[in-house]
Amino acid sequence: MQLGCTLPVIAWLQANEPEALAKARHLLCAKDFIRYRLTGQLATDESEAAMAPGSAADRNFHPDQAKLLGIEAHVHLLAPVRRGESVAGKVTADAAALTGLAAGTPVAIGTGDTGACVLGAGAHKPGQAVTVLGTTCLNGVLFDHAMYEPRDLGLLFIIPGRRWMKTMVNVAGTTVLDWCLNTLCPDIAAGEKPYETLGALAETSAAGSGGVTFVPYLSASGVIAPRIEARARAGFHGLAPHLGRAEMVRSIYEGMAYAIRDCYEQIGGAGEGVRLSGGGARSPFWAQMIADVTGYVVEVPEGTQFGAKGAALCAAVAIGDFGSIGEAVDATYRARRRHVPDAALKPAYDAGFARFKVASAATLGVLRDAAV
Repeated sequence: MQLGCTLPVIAWLQANEPEALAKARHLLCAKDFIRYRLTGQLATDESEAAMAPGSAADRNFHPDQAKLLGIEAHVHLLAPVRRGESVAGKVTADAAALTGLAAGTPVAIGTGDTGACVLGAGAHKPGQAVTVLGTTCLNGVLFDHAMYEPRDLGLLFIIPGRRWMKTMVNVAGTTVLDWCLNTLCPDIAAGEKPYETLGALAETSAAGSGGVTFVPYLSASGVIAPRIEARARAGFHGLAPHLGRAEMVRSIYEGMAYAIRDCYEQIGGAGEGVRLSGGGARSPFWAQMIADVTGYVVEVPEGTQFGAKGAALCAAVAIGDFGSIGEAVDATYRARRRHVPDAALKPAYDAGFARFKVASAATLGVLRDAAV
């Protein structure tokens, strides 16, 4: 098992473990291997092929990518590409004996984790936006065509139902709260319901955090959107003697909300609003702040485990329970909460976002100018 995108891994194996490639009959991603063991059928889905890397526009592998890496001799090892919402095969008798599943049970092709989470969160129409505020903070907008703007920035994911999602990812997400609890608030971390208590502390400070700005590039890999800088690190700006822990804590929540706004501005906007999922969506305080900061209506979907739900929707379409991915998503979506932007807070958050942009640019500018 090798970690990484498929084609670069093949190139590495060719250079470092050619004997492994010489013995190989097929190259499969983890979920595709499981499906193969269930059905005996070899296949992969469009999202895996496009991220191999392949062609996002064609939703398939691309020979030019293999040629660039010098691995043309091994492309025959790649699995056939199928749509995520199609049937791969049926559970074999051997697999049934091993798993307890009924022999003959249809098995869908499925899709990658991002695409499954997007469908599970209730998005499938062009213009819809999804933010997954989990360990990382993924912000994407759906299109009915491959969207490459802005060039050389962000990620383009393949979504079942002939959709593409242009995505900007702040590498740090809810990890900023974990850091805050462990570093600034160990007393709260040791208590009951630490995240609720932390949010309550942040609420004691007003919008704008008294002028404190937190740049949430809290990752060892820096930042990849809406700019790329592996050396970028997080930091507080605007601290003053009269400000305390509450302002610092609130600025961490606000910093993530500003980063989300920054990402959507780079994509060109979030259309009709944002579907918010991930652990951060559990906080009504944070969800409302994201609505207020971005100016978009934020809906938190009903349910949990949206990746598993998205995979189930692909299966439901594959066996004919729904006529299309769009029909399946619409039929199963419910909003748990709806957060409408508070116009009264717009001036404070616009000013805060302006400070955030200055602080972010200064952080990255120091690195660039110092060449360290």
